Amino acid sequence: MQHVDVVVVGGGLAGGTLANVLAQQCPTLSIAVVEAHVPSNDTHPSFDDRSIALAADSVNYLQAHNLFNAQSDYACAIKHVQVSDRGHFGKTQISHQDYNLAALGYVVEVRPWGQALHRALSAQQNVTQFCPAKVVAVSMHESHNQLTLDDGTKLGAKLVVVADGAQSATRSLLHLDFHTQQYNQHALIANVEVRDDHQSHAFERFTEHGPLALLPMSRNRYSLVWCDDAHKLNELQQSTGDEFIAALQDEFGYRAGLFTQVGERSVYPLVWGRSNTLVSSRAVVIGNAAHAIHPIAGQGFNLGLRDIKELVARIAQAGDELGSYAFTSEYAQAREQDITRVMTLTDTLVRTFSNSARSIALGRSAGLAAMQLCSSLRQPLAKQLMGFN
Repeated sequence: MQHVDVVVVGGGLAGGTLANVLAQQCPTLSIAVVEAHVPSNDTHPSFDDRSIALAADSVNYLQAHNLFNAQSDYACAIKHVQVSDRGHFGKTQISHQDYNLAALGYVVEVRPWGQALHRALSAQQNVTQFCPAKVVAVSMHESHNQLTLDDGTKLGAKLVVVADGAQSATRSLLHLDFHTQQYNQHALIANVEVRDDHQSHAFERFTEHGPLALLPMSRNRYSLVWCDDAHKLNELQQSTGDEFIAALQDEFGYRAGLFTQVGERSVYPLVWGRSNTLVSSRAVVIGNAAHAIHPIAGQGFNLGLRDIKELVARIAQAGDELGSYAFTSEYAQAREQDITRVMTLTDTLVRTFSNSARSIALGRSAGLAAMQLCSSLRQPLAKQLMGFN
């Protein structure tokens, strides 16, 4: 059996970021990363053609560890965010200038950024990668956990970090339950082009069927997240490009300009999911393996990155207590409030805005209008978007 200090199961965005940061901040630790898919392969499921939003605070943290370059061709600044409610008068806008920031955040194309994280990880001297490999068994001992990989390799670790996504098999091997709740919505993901410069504007447009978001990308493109019922989105996925553009223009209007072209379209079911606990014996669960949330407001990866920040800070101070009961329980307690708050916020937004009741529609429109008129009312929303709450 090979003994290391920390095993990270999952080398996707969450696991890859954690291992890179941990290797930098704790160069004396021995770290192993177990990843089921070859990260440089274009079929890696974590590095698909989606884009994610990085909040300003997330960008600061990643840049401090040389894991994000705002000038790369797969990143685009978000300088303005407009929030509106289709068919109603309320809307509000948040601008980077109001907070003296270069950007409120950035939109990052997942595939090229994920591959860049993998290249950075390969250069870390204290990291050993097992790839492609899967964990098939876990046995728990007082001083370590033993992981058996599908090729027969056995790894012993003081701490196991589970970061292999919402469908985590390792979480199940640790006997951790993951409670899920289906939304009555799916999400259609695509990149769309616009005729004129988007000027780094992002849009969150609420409809009675679900939110519709446009996030700015390079080359006059937007990353589209269209939430609606599965039947409608499946029809839109199968429609011609011209039919899809016409439907999108009708649904969204002309706030973002004239849509001219759409790329490949994918449809995903949307779920709320949460692990019943963040920890087990000498193990912690982070990222989507710990919590799966609706894409509304782009909070998913930013929430997982705060898991990473907290965990790395505690590992750096742990000493001989690494992986102990006190270590894992204190980590879980430290993350509980933030995770609960963000999951409650996103779920409430979905249920409040995906509702055609007249009284609720009037109330949310009045709220958006009040935010536009009063900067102090916009501030909590702005802080959440920037990750500074």
